[in-house]
Amino acid sequence: MNILAPIGGRGEGWGRLWAPRQQLAELMMKRWFETIVPFAALLAVVAIFSILIPNYLSVDSMLLLGREFAGFGLVALAMAIVLIGGGIDISVGSTFALANFATLFLHLVLEWPLGGVIPAVVLLGAFLGAVNGVLIGFLRARALLTTMATLIIFRATYDLLIFNYATDIATGYSDSDFWYFLGEGFVAGLPVNLVVLLGIALLGHLVLSRSRIGWHVTAVGAGRLAARHAGLPVRSLVCGTYITSGMLAALAGMFYAARIVSPSRDAGLGMEMEALTAVVLGGVSLLGGKGSMGRALIGALTVLLLTNGLVRYGVEAGVNFLLLGVLLLIAVGIDVKWLKNLHRAIARFYTDPAPVALKAPAAGSVAALNHDLRGAYFIGFRGQDFLGQEDYILDDRELRLAAPEDVAIDAEGRVYTGTAGGLVIRYSGPHFSDREVFANIGGQVRGLAFRGADLYCCVAGLGLYRVRPDGSHDLLTNRTGTTLLRLRDDSRLILPCDLDIGPDGLVVFSESSVRYDIGSWITEAIECRPNGRLLAYDPASGRTRALLNRLVFPSGVCFDADGRSVLFAETWLARISRLWLSGPRAGQVETFADDLPGFPANINADPEGGYWIGILALRTPVHELALRHPGLRYRMVRRLPGDEWLVPNFNCGGALHLDAAGAITRALWDPPGRGQNYPAITSARRHGAYLYLGGILNNRIGRITLDPSQAEWQSPNVPSVPPVDIAAPEPAGAAE
Repeated sequence: MNILAPIGGRGEGWGRLWAPRQQLAELMMKRWFETIVPFAALLAVVAIFSILIPNYLSVDSMLLLGREFAGFGLVALAMAIVLIGGGIDISVGSTFALANFATLFLHLVLEWPLGGVIPAVVLLGAFLGAVNGVLIGFLRARALLTTMATLIIFRATYDLLIFNYATDIATGYSDSDFWYFLGEGFVAGLPVNLVVLLGIALLGHLVLSRSRIGWHVTAVGAGRLAARHAGLPVRSLVCGTYITSGMLAALAGMFYAARIVSPSRDAGLGMEMEALTAVVLGGVSLLGGKGSMGRALIGALTVLLLTNGLVRYGVEAGVNFLLLGVLLLIAVGIDVKWLKNLHRAIARFYTDPAPVALKAPAAGSVAALNHDLRGAYFIGFRGQDFLGQEDYILDDRELRLAAPEDVAIDAEGRVYTGTAGGLVIRYSGPHFSDREVFANIGGQVRGLAFRGADLYCCVAGLGLYRVRPDGSHDLLTNRTGTTLLRLRDDSRLILPCDLDIGPDGLVVFSESSVRYDIGSWITEAIECRPNGRLLAYDPASGRTRALLNRLVFPSGVCFDADGRSVLFAETWLARISRLWLSGPRAGQVETFADDLPGFPANINADPEGGYWIGILALRTPVHELALRHPGLRYRMVRRLPGDEWLVPNFNCGGALHLDAAGAITRALWDPPGRGQNYPAITSARRHGAYLYLGGILNNRIGRITLDPSQAEWQSPNVPSVPPVDIAAPEPAGAAE
């Protein structure tokens, strides 16, 4: 089920879904987006020449063009593999020419069988590539100057050979059917050389994208120094790319020889610049480390169609070279500028605030501001214990709390919490002075819930985990299905938040955002778009599915008493909703508590009835005014550093008790001022006579006495402060 309109009928849901800047940014982040421009250029060339030239797209014309494209495509792949590896090879045209001569000379003059000619020509290409590879890879010569020198040497060698053996080749003759098959044959209706090209391109794609050696080549192209520090054999990899380039260029020359059967002096002349233009136009970066075989072929086909179309249209040859030079300049400019500024362009559009109109919270003495949390006892904090005896100091730096976002208590009354460093810490003993690392998961631990003796955890960036009583842990899920009609792939869990476990073992948990990670979660308070979802993990099947998509920063999750429905909080909308899982209203969503005085976080059931809600931040008129003006927030994000953004009042922490109908029955606050201890409270969990507090911006767990008659010991109280109506709170400043 997808939530497309706002729960409760506010009328602004479609506005939150329409996010053109956000969708543009997510489109630009797609790997295939860079292929759109060269592919559009290819379609434009085809469309223009289809109009200008009669029968341009006829079958015979396309087959003839396909045979010509195969040879040029192999040379383009040769150039592409070197560029991806961080080099450049402008000797491919001369290698092509030498392979053309070697094929003709060995087969027509020396009368070698093709079974010996083909491997000999490929080995010749490998040798010529190895010359470049050794000089550049092992001797660290400059790639451009080195291949320019070998271009001259290879071309001069070809000219000398043609001068001496052109007559012998011209008078030679071959009666081999396979020779004519290589030049004029078809496989499945396609030219044989085109079939070979497509097979090599597919193999090259698999090697580059799916194999270790392909990843290593790309890593070397992206940064040789970093690759060398990572322990990669940089010299061998660079040399290997040039050897591969030489073999591909030689293979193209062999097919050219079988098709043309002519030792012409202009064979391969200028082909290196055409190939370079093609691959850069297709999206293979001159800076290295970026590109694919498919992009290289798109660029090669575009260049070939362009030059062929201009010739057929009657344009002079000089214009072709002029146009190719202009295209190369444009492609290089786009390549350099695109790589340098792509992240800036994405950042410019990525955050796209939505208009939000919150109703004023209902006035009343129950929700009035007070100082009831000032008397909370500190757990896990460096300071003095409640008896005023010796200092309660944490000597172990790793045990110092950072962002104890949630709290869980086991059957023995021991307190568990997670940290930003990936630890689950357990406190026990008198006054919780005994502390130990219960588990080390590795990511920021957010939501906690017990089922029996097992502790279930939501871990930011990693997924849903289960920790066994001995501290060992295992990953339950970190993936789910991709949401339809969403550009961003949300199959991987990014920001799981809170969870609860139903009577049948079903784990329902929230993912606050599929766009922002734990380091930038505050951006969701600025954007206020439906980037979150409610998920369910079934331990019987091991499957994870989405119960609700497109929620605005869902955080707290809690089953009701009979397990037939689940409550969830949408933090930045200041509301709590109920999703029915079974019964006659299964699948329906209804508002449980709306227009709360603060922004709700985790939800925990009260054993004596109702629910405790952690209040992450207090609502302020200035922030709510900004919510109604998305343009203001958009300019704020672009022009101001993050610590100067206009955000809710995180300086005031609170906990609300709601009854079974969603009405506020009790409010506990810790407003700013002298003696404040608990801002940004994200969890309020009751156990016995006590309420335990966790907070994402805190460095301690709080424990406050709710029922003194049941308490084993009490925290010292602070003098009472007259309550203040919270119906229209004054701004208390943004969180630091």
